[in-house]
Amino acid sequence: MEISLAPNVTIDQSFEPFVCNFVNISESVYRGKTKLDAPLLEREFTHCKCNRNILMPDYSGLTVAFIKNFGTTFNVLERCSDPECVIKFDEMKNKASKKSLEIFKTENCGWGLRTKDTIYSYEYICEYVGELWLEKEYPDERSGLYSFSVENNNCKFIYDSEKEGNFSRMINHSCNPNAIGVFCCFRDDLRYKGKKIPQLGIFAGNGIIEAGKEIFIDYSEKYFVDGFKCLCGNDNCVSKKKE
Repeated sequence: MEISLAPNVTIDQSFEPFVCNFVNISESVYRGKTKLDAPLLEREFTHCKCNRNILMPDYSGLTVAFIKNFGTTFNVLERCSDPECVIKFDEMKNKASKKSLEIFKTENCGWGLRTKDTIYSYEYICEYVGELWLEKEYPDERSGLYSFSVENNNCKFIYDSEKEGNFSRMINHSCNPNAIGVFCCFRDDLRYKGKKIPQLGIFAGNGIIEAGKEIFIDYSEKYFVDGFKCLCGNDNCVSKKKE
């Protein structure tokens, strides 16, 4: 049975049929009870003063300068409210949509995501999409296995793709990942207490991801509790350290 999760994503079902046990969505959906801020009015738009040099000249991803200063000068990749802002996320996402990706059955980690095209250092791959919750309203019954936390303006949020998400939920963990997660304010309509709510953008790390290679990110050590074991097999594997 042919299943389409995105125009640039195919599914290798040669070893096992793929069962889509979640609702496929193209952008995150806010599910919290607390009301978010209303969208900005046109008169509230600011004139662009953003630093064009944080994105590559062709808008395919992040510059080394941004990466070196992430966590100090930059805590989040954000554009201003000017519709003509020099930080053109649409162009970056459009370039990524032309890279062919594939969901496939891994040997011991369920389904994974690999690239069929070469992805160069710090190029944008995709956005982690799911249900958006304020951390204080996140349902207790959720497993948390498909969740990522983001923070802005001293407010914590959770994106959970257990029930609703996109193909990014197939990205497996490695203690030696070839991709990184960066907080990005892609959307102007998600605002809380006067600040944009970040999303999680997935970018290639400091190295080329060759065609045919699986894409990995680091879930962090907090994920591997309550009996969960990392199976990446790297020398720095978090589960090896505990043995």
